This record gives sequence, structure tokens and C-alpha cells, in this order.
Amino acid sequence: MARASAAAAVKSGPRRPGWLPPATDPRAEAILLAAFDLFMERGFERATMLEIATRAKVSKLTLYALFKDKDGLFEALVAWGCARYHIDADTLDETPDPVVALERWAVSFTRVMLRWQSMALFRIAVAQSGARPRVAAIHHALTRAERQATLAPMTARLVKAGLIGADDAEDFAQDFLALMRGEVFYDVLVGQVPPPSKGDVERHVRRAIGRLIKAYAPTPPAARKGKS
Repeated sequence: MARASAAAAVKSGPRRPGWLPPATDPRAEAILLAAFDLFMERGFERATMLEIATRAKVSKLTLYALFKDKDGLFEALVAWGCARYHIDADTLDETPDPVVALERWAVSFTRVMLRWQSMALFRIAVAQSGARPRVAAIHHALTRAERQATLAPMTARLVKAGLIGADDAEDFAQDFLALMRGEVFYDVLVGQVPPPSKGDVERHVRRAIGRLIKAYAPTPPAARKGKS
């Protein structure tokens, strides 16, 4: 009965963006959506747990049973967003070409990164970095861990295919992420330009990967010998 009423709360409450995967618990989904909306309306500091519970149509007891505090809510929101561009190793293995696998993930990652909801969470992290550094640390740790968990096996595949040098894998990943953000991230962040279309993102990703693979191509043995 409680499960049914929670599901009804989800339907009548804030709507989940279509690009987010459904939460496993409908009560948690209702709470996270309400928290996000209130963070946007009132600011992270001013939004209260009671307001969040009321908006989500759950009791405070349920809210605190699922989330310890507002920091925990923010952590869950970031983790939920990260889940959208996570790619399991098994999925990567199903794409024989490592360059194509990297392109597919990069397009998904970039489009999610530039959505207004992702930008809003980033702004909260930056705004709270002084007074509540834990909030900024949560955002940094979760997004970094998600990127590294996916990029590590993909760069390993590029090394195995002989496309980049084994000693350059970490530098390749860092430069790749920097190119994915580029100026467009900051332009969208401050509202100077709208998020690029999927086609624009795809073209940007292909150019970036092509240039980096050329830049990080392994040095031929003969060339190394000539330099020594």
C-alpha cells in the first residue's frame, strides 16, 4: 500500500527528466525530484528538509530514513545524474572498435554534462565550496570517479589496439576531458549560448578524438632509436 501511494506521489509531483534512469525506489525518486526543485527555487541553504518532505508527499521519518541530511540528498542527486552516462565494461566490449566506443561515451557524457540540470548541480557545488566544502567535495569525487571508471578501460583498449602509447594513457584521458569541456562548457554555464545540438556534439567529439589519437600515437621504434 505504501509503495502504491509513493508511486502516486511520483506521478503527481515533480516530473523526472526523460534522460534520467528511473530510481529504484519511487519514494526516493519523489524526494530527489522535490529536493532538486526546491534547491533551484530557494537555494541550497534555504531549502529545508521539511519543505522537501512536503513537496515529495512523504513523511519526514521516511525522508530521514532514506537520506541522512541535505548533503546526502545532494550526493544522491549527483550520483543519479552520473548514472546516465555510465557505460559498463560489458557494453564497451560489445563495441569492437575502441574509437567508436570512446565516441559513443563521449557524446553521452558531453550532452549530459551540458544539460541545465547538470549545470545547476555544478553551480550548487561551486556556491557551497566555501561555507560547505563537503558539498563541493561530493560533486568532485562522484563525477571524477564516474569518469575514471569509464575512461580507464577505454584508454586501455586504445593502448591494446596500438593507437596510443601505454605511458600516455593517463595524459590522454586528462586532455580528452579538457577538450570535451572546452570553452562551450563555460559559455553554457554562464548562459551565453544554448547547449549544442547532438550533431554539433558528435562533430566536436570526432574532431577531438582524431586530434588526440594523432598527438598520442606511439613513437615508432625506428624513430626512438634515431633520437637516442
